[in-house]
Amino acid sequence: MNPIKVAIEEVNRMIAKLNEEKLRLQNACNHPGLISVQKSDTGNYDPTHDCWWVEFTCPNCGKFWREDQ
Repeated sequence: MNPIKVAIEEVNRMIAKLNEEKLRLQNACNHPGLISVQKSDTGNYDPTHDCWWVEFTCPNCGKFWREDQ
């Protein structure tokens, strides 16, 4: 088998393992100092397309997510 392909597959396995560990840590975090920013998209021609959401960022673990309002 091609040695570069083997190396890339090993790197991809390591990345997947690290992503799983990052997710585990982010899920265990209690998100101290959580930053929330309210956002919106309004003034559309069709007001039924107006929307509002909140973006959250944890400065501790780096987790970012949105919640519709």
